[in-house]
Amino acid sequence: MEFDYVDLLDFAGPAEVLSLAANNKAEQTLTLYKKHLLPMRPFEVFTLSETGKEIKTHSGTKINPNFSIDHSHPELDILIIPGGPLRAVQSIAKNQKVLDWVLKHKSIEYISTV
Repeated sequence: MEFDYVDLLDFAGPAEVLSLAANNKAEQTLTLYKKHLLPMRPFEVFTLSETGKEIKTHSGTKINPNFSIDHSHPELDILIIPGGPLRAVQSIAKNQKVLDWVLKHKSIEYISTV
């Protein structure tokens, strides 16, 4: 889940790791040498935010989330909530709409934060 002023590394790092995961050694080798990711990856990685509108990271990089929490998004097995500057984290932690969405999805197998 992304939010304004998120730390870029906190969401991009886990996204890269999960995107490059492979089912076996042969797929891992192919993944590391191909320009495009293989279709049979163990994880489908996407981003979502409260509104689905462009957000700006702490360093100013602009990100277009794939989905919003308001609209249809794929079922989640893993939810990673990245960090950011204290004021940004405090703001998202007090956002009742986001809190309600997380509570509604508390059955996600892994919910973590950075």
